[in-house]
Amino acid sequence: MPDQTIPTAPTGAPTCGVDFYSDEYVLDPVRGYHQMLAAGPVVWLAANNLHAICGFHALKESLRNPEVFISGKGVSINDEVNEFLIGSTLNSDGPEHTATRAITFPPVTPKALVEVTDRIKQKAIETAERVAELGELDGVADIAHPLPLSIVTDLVGLGAHGDEHMLTWGSATLK
Repeated sequence: MPDQTIPTAPTGAPTCGVDFYSDEYVLDPVRGYHQMLAAGPVVWLAANNLHAICGFHALKESLRNPEVFISGKGVSINDEVNEFLIGSTLNSDGPEHTATRAITFPPVTPKALVEVTDRIKQKAIETAERVAELGELDGVADIAHPLPLSIVTDLVGLGAHGDEHMLTWGSATLK
């Protein structure tokens, strides 16, 4: 059995008992979110040996403070993923971040999304019709994965290549 020593918070952040990657919290993440939010805007997840920023306002504040919350050294809990993604929009700061964001952000602004509203509605209708024909539904496999991917991958210029790989890329950042 692995060492059960629980690390202590390296900062003054309150410690929260959530093990965010346990089966319990994967099956019911909302409960974990509520526990973290109740503990404070930044909490130490001892079981995962990391800090979590909780709530919209705390996250927004951190994202707007790159001198303190440095993304350019990596934002994943996996060093290999961080190494791979350094320099990407997600894992960059300052002028480098501004340059890559200028490429990826314009297609997903509220104004740009207005232009594709009809396409999004049509894709949602097609998805609903397809799922209705199945007679049963797996919300994740039938709606949550394919519907947003079919829209977002095109908006950011990935097309079919993104449809095939985006979920794999996304899950790799959490490993």
